[in-house]
Amino acid sequence: MTAKTSDPLASPVTAQELADYIGVASTDPLLAGLLLAATDAVIRLLQYDLEPRNWTLTLWDWPTQGARTSPNLSPSPHNLKREIDLPYAAVQSVTSVTAYGEAVTDFVARENSVMLPAGVPAEGYGDNTEPALVIEYSAGLSPIPDSIKDNIKMLAAFLYEHRGECDVNDALTRSGVAVLLQPFKKYGVVF
Repeated sequence: MTAKTSDPLASPVTAQELADYIGVASTDPLLAGLLLAATDAVIRLLQYDLEPRNWTLTLWDWPTQGARTSPNLSPSPHNLKREIDLPYAAVQSVTSVTAYGEAVTDFVARENSVMLPAGVPAEGYGDNTEPALVIEYSAGLSPIPDSIKDNIKMLAAFLYEHRGECDVNDALTRSGVAVLLQPFKKYGVVF
């Protein structure tokens, strides 16, 4: 499974807001990069994209049947995995769904997933000559809660003050941001 976006990452926090928060000049060249690093870390932690971006999810091994370690040998259409979790989801729209090159139109878009209709073609299962399932969607929180923005500022400020002493994953823990954002993780609180 791969999810990719070609849309650039943008922080919902401005360099001026971070500069005011930590008491430095907004022209400090470190601020923009630290905001992007902090925003990316928060997105990965939450498993939600913040600013709306277009994503493409490509699955090569769909349909998944049974457990990954113990799939059934004889596929049966009613056992196909019909709910597809979307990475970085806070789905705003689903542009297209294709199964082995055929358009799927009767899907249902949910906040974090797409529900496929019964009878979706799975004729190419196992041949790996083309993607089994491709879902194009737009995702992002709208509006972004202020507490998430505050945590991005906290993380960027921590990275600013401790530059060269820690990596972003360490900073998530040491700054307290990982604990503060726990309720907002993908399967936590409903926005």
